[in-house]
Amino acid sequence: MPKQDPIAARRLLRAQVADLATGVGLAVRTARRLNVPVEPGVSDGRRALVRWTGLIDDLLAPKGES
Repeated sequence: MPKQDPIAARRLLRAQVADLATGVGLAVRTARRLNVPVEPGVSDGRRALVRWTGLIDDLLAPKGES
């Protein structure tokens, strides 16, 4: 990763984690529609990604707004 502003790096991380959560959610729904088994813990992992996104949002919030 190129050296960059820490705030920009956090925003990039937040976007990446949110994209992962979205992708996992879509994959789980598609798999269920196709009757493909979903490994235990995958949905919990998606929820953890959503929580992580929220934690990153807290880091990005200006002081006093969180």
